[in-house]
This record gives sequence, structure tokens and C-alpha cells, in this order.
Amino acid sequence: MKRMDWNCKLLPGFPDQTANVETAVQAMQILHDQAGITDFAFFPKYDPLSDSQAIFQFRANAALSAFQKQLPFLAKFFVRPTVYLRPEMPENNVLRHFCIPKTRFLAVSLPITAQEDTENILAKFVRHSPYRVLLTDAQLLPIFYPKDVLERIINLPGIALQTSFQSLFLSDFTVFLRKILQKGVPVLLGSGVNSPERASRIFFDEILQTLKENFTPAEAEKLLYAGLPLS
Repeated sequence: MKRMDWNCKLLPGFPDQTANVETAVQAMQILHDQAGITDFAFFPKYDPLSDSQAIFQFRANAALSAFQKQLPFLAKFFVRPTVYLRPEMPENNVLRHFCIPKTRFLAVSLPITAQEDTENILAKFVRHSPYRVLLTDAQLLPIFYPKDVLERIINLPGIALQTSFQSLFLSDFTVFLRKILQKGVPVLLGSGVNSPERASRIFFDEILQTLKENFTPAEAEKLLYAGLPLS
């Protein structure tokens, strides 16, 4: 079965991604060889108040075209922006272009620390838009958000979480993951790597072992393979 990297930070042309195509190709080759990853999802950060959608798409298309020419194995890619949560979000007819293929999920980045109105802004968006929300870099949320706020956030309808492979080695975080899996919240795993050096530290045998030690077979299966449908 194919493995998916649900948070690959190897898309040149964006500030939070890797520097160039050659570095990205080298890192993806390592992820392919060591972890069997063949499908890559990129979620570069996007500020709806200041960033140009046209420029975003142009840079994404240029990077994907370069990958198709240089990557030595067959792979599938898609790019969608991670939208910063704002009190004023783009109109729904704009956001529909940001959805993950074949879903109504939008990748959303919460403020790094819980602000007084963060929970209310997210709840309002979920309840008054036709979209579901994939919260990126979820491994950071238990560090910066109070437990009661985080509990209410993950109980909102239409929420999914994306977290890193490495977060599976954090004992407190695995407890958190078990709780949200039991609630039926989708959880997507990604490498989060932005360099060949970081890619070389993704040892999939160790990831499988920690899954076996900390999760039931059904939970581990969900984490590894039960993602969102791709185009």
C-alpha cells in the first residue's frame, strides 16, 4: 500500500519550505527509499490578508513541474495553501480553490499561542462555512494551548489534525492522539522535513515499532493509511 507524506516542506519558492529543487529531490528520494513514501502533500503558509493567490499558484506549478522532470521515481503531488486563521477569511468562492482534492477540507494554521478569540474565530468559521478544517502541525497544539481550549477545538464538527511522524515518540502526545482517534477525529501523518538531513532521520522501522507499542492495531492502521481521498 502506498504511503503518504501529509506535510512535506520541500516545495521551493515559499518561505517555510526548502531552498531549491535539487535539495527537495534529494530529500524526497531519501523518504522514498527509507519509508516507502510515494505521495507528497505540500501545505505552504498563506496569509489571506497579504499574499497573492496568483503568485502562490505560479510558484507551486513551477516547483511541481521541476519535480516531474527530476524525480527518479513515480510520485503523486498536490499543493494547497495553509491559510492563517483570521477573523476575516476569504470568500467561500475563493476558498473552494484551496480545498484538499476531493474533500471539503482546508488546511488551516492556528496562532502559535492561544489568543483570547482564537477558539471563537475557528468555531465561527466551521459553523458558518461549507468547509472542514485540517489543523496543520498539530504536535504544537498541546504545548501552546490549554487543555480545555484544545478539547473544545477538537470537538468542533469537521476538524482533522495533521501531525509529524516524530510526534509519535512523545509519550504525552500519544495519549492525546489516542483520545482524539477514539472521538473519530481524522489524523494525518507527515514528515515535516525541509532538508535531506532531516529526511535521513525518518526511520520508518522505528515509527512502526512505536505505533505497535502505543496504539492498537486498528489505531495504527488509521494513522498509517486512513487519510483523506486524493485526486
